[in-house]
Amino acid sequence: MIIQSESLEHTTNYETNGKSGSTSAGPALLYTLDEHRQPEPDLPSGFMNIDDFIGELENDPQVKKSIAETRKWACDEMYGSEPRTIRTLRMEKGWSQTKLAHEMLTTQPQIAKIENRDASKMHFETCQKLCNVFVIEMNELAELLANQNSLIEARHND
Repeated sequence: MIIQSESLEHTTNYETNGKSGSTSAGPALLYTLDEHRQPEPDLPSGFMNIDDFIGELENDPQVKKSIAETRKWACDEMYGSEPRTIRTLRMEKGWSQTKLAHEMLTTQPQIAKIENRDASKMHFETCQKLCNVFVIEMNELAELLANQNSLIEARHND
């Protein structure tokens, strides 16, 4: 979907070689492309999407608590010897990628990208959301992302 809107008038002042001036532009059309997402395939009769299944299970507070504890245990078992990253911080909280996506007002595939790609390509707004959701400072996030980049680079070199 393409969203079309009109911008406000824009004026820029400049100085070049001792001469000053300004440029002005009238209203312009701005286009924003919504993120393209593939539609999810229909499931066979009697089957359920795993996120929906876990969501149903988590309606029971005791099961929800057990699932969170299991994520924390899995984090320690699988990543305990690695430096902390976005993934380990999420799992230490007992959160799924879907839960983090919900907290950040994004999608689970976007969280998977955040956890598995070079963090130097991450937008500043995404960094701010991560800091807000995890209640951490930007310098701690920078350390998590540096650790993540090191691990990704090491995997690519193996």
